[in-house]
Amino acid sequence: MSAYYQLFFGFEGRCGRTLFCILGLAVTVVLLAAIEISHLASAQWHGAAELGSLRLIGLAAVWMLAVFVAAVAAVSSCAIAAKRLHDRGKSSAWLLLFYGVPVLIWLAPCDLLDDTPAFMVGIADVAILAWQVVELGCMRGTIGTNDYGPDALIADLHQRRLANAGWSLR
Repeated sequence: MSAYYQLFFGFEGRCGRTLFCILGLAVTVVLLAAIEISHLASAQWHGAAELGSLRLIGLAAVWMLAVFVAAVAAVSSCAIAAKRLHDRGKSSAWLLLFYGVPVLIWLAPCDLLDDTPAFMVGIADVAILAWQVVELGCMRGTIGTNDYGPDALIADLHQRRLANAGWSLR
């Protein structure tokens, strides 16, 4: 398994805060771009009944490619978050709360609810997302080795020390 595959799609090991933020930002940009492209292709499809069949096939291909890229980015996001949870000493099952519940809330037809329950669902969504940001992006991982592997920060410092060891002799 290549290092890049493990970095973006591996669910094993640990990931520090800095790497999580960098990878998470890159994957989020790809995910949002793919979602926007799929929405644009879908709007073009629905708004143009008189388009030629070749153009409709092209729009369908663009839409399918964008949906595929968004799905790959979503899986990558889950893998990166799982490794970050492992760094915090937590199971990947927390992804159900941090990713699953907000998705269910976004998909739920909240416009069918009365104002107060809909507001409470929105507050719950914001609270879960804020907790996710603090838990994954702000809090330090467990120090030393835990059930999921060695400390990512210490391993990175050790690699840097080994890489720069020869410079002190010059």
